[in-house]
Amino acid sequence: MKDATVADELGVATASHEVRFALKNAATLGLSLGVTLAVAFAVRFWMPRFLGPDAFGKLIFAEEFAAVFFVFVTLGTETYIRKEVAVRPGHASDFLGSLTAVRVGVSLVVVVLIGLALSGMGKSPIEWHLVYVFAAGQFFFVMNTSLGSVLQAVGKVRALAWINALSKIIWGVGIVTGLLLGYGLLIVAGLFLLTEILKVPFLLRSARQHVGLRLTLNAPASWAIIVASFPYFLNFVAHRIYAKVDVTMLSVLTNDAEVGWYGAAANVTFLVYLILPVLNAVIVPMGSRINQQSPAAMHETMRGAVRAVLMVSVPMAIIIALNADTIVALLFTPAFAPSASILQMIAPMVPLTYVCVLLSAHLIQAGRIWQVASNSFISLLLNPTLNLVFILPAHAAVSEGGAGWASAFATVVTECVSACLMLLVLGSYAVDRKLVQLLWRLAVCCFAAVVAHHFLSPLGVYSIPIETAIYVVLASTLGALPLVDLLGRLRSALIQRAHNGTSNRPIP
Repeated sequence: MKDATVADELGVATASHEVRFALKNAATLGLSLGVTLAVAFAVRFWMPRFLGPDAFGKLIFAEEFAAVFFVFVTLGTETYIRKEVAVRPGHASDFLGSLTAVRVGVSLVVVVLIGLALSGMGKSPIEWHLVYVFAAGQFFFVMNTSLGSVLQAVGKVRALAWINALSKIIWGVGIVTGLLLGYGLLIVAGLFLLTEILKVPFLLRSARQHVGLRLTLNAPASWAIIVASFPYFLNFVAHRIYAKVDVTMLSVLTNDAEVGWYGAAANVTFLVYLILPVLNAVIVPMGSRINQQSPAAMHETMRGAVRAVLMVSVPMAIIIALNADTIVALLFTPAFAPSASILQMIAPMVPLTYVCVLLSAHLIQAGRIWQVASNSFISLLLNPTLNLVFILPAHAAVSEGGAGWASAFATVVTECVSACLMLLVLGSYAVDRKLVQLLWRLAVCCFAAVVAHHFLSPLGVYSIPIETAIYVVLASTLGALPLVDLLGRLRSALIQRAHNGTSNRPIP
């Protein structure tokens, strides 16, 4: 009994340290996030306006199509790296060199499959070119993701943040300049390839510095890692294909304009999803280290993470949904008006996606990766089925934007099912009285926002800050948005980073 008490106390101390450590790394990665937000705001919204729905639809299709196929090149090792290298930094040298060689071979097979698929779909030459340039960029993107995962696992993210920030600046400036000079859609894909290539040597140097990374060929070790990563691979493949298949199905079943309207709506929520890489960078390594000391402390930490993301993401979703017409009119040209209804439907995906990511991480820390994989496969079967059932009837009923709305609806339903399944498996490990109380408070705040919007909507864009202020005041009063506590934690993390800039190592 005494040993259990000591373990729990040690777990609480470890959890407290790891949360501070995670917040410090999140603050560091915030540099990259801030630059990405600024560049994405300038490019992701300017590009649809400049290109129009049809050309933008071709671009979105090519980008997503290449990404779907290169899911197989990942081999599912990213989650494994973040989980295992967090406690064994030198382990990265055992497999990363051979893993890269295996990925080259898999990529060659994938390139052939892409050609067969494009031929069967009857795509135009420009779409072929775009897909293949994006595919080349995807290879280096996958490699950089693994290197970044190594750095995230050990908490050495400063160089990663700078590299990502600078690459985004090059990407954004290059796209705007290239399109204005008349280089066409290929400049967008080409800059994606260029920036990913440029990141490789800098990430390699940083990994060598912080974990002594050596790229050697070690077939037995790499095979062992691939086998150990197999459930992660199945989960990643199923989840990523399910997340990308909507664009492909829209392109096959309808037209480029529908894809463009859908892509424009997705670009609005894209800005909100930019926090996801930060979550992935800190949650899995943090959970692994806490779980070593105390599973109970890990469960409480993950429950707290879910509450925190709900507090932040729910107000974003409700404000976006209520003001979709205004947001689309403000960001895009009148040709993108059908995107408004799609944006309203896709807005609930913001909190749903964050919750599903954290619940998946929670299950992984609890050793339930196969449950996560099975949930992803259920989603992979459900989402295309719903798209197939709803897209064509919706397109016939509403010729402009109906298909995109139906696809967004299918995605929201799928994510709801996935979240419910994971909550059922985790049970009291994920759901406690604090979460239930928070959900009631969030519901009250959302209802108040809807009522406020009913009266304020004639103000147009000026209603957005007023509705946001009303929500924040009410949520702070009810305890659904503890701003003082959140700001205090972030301030403490920044102070610790300033005083201990050279001491990023977690406690043993």
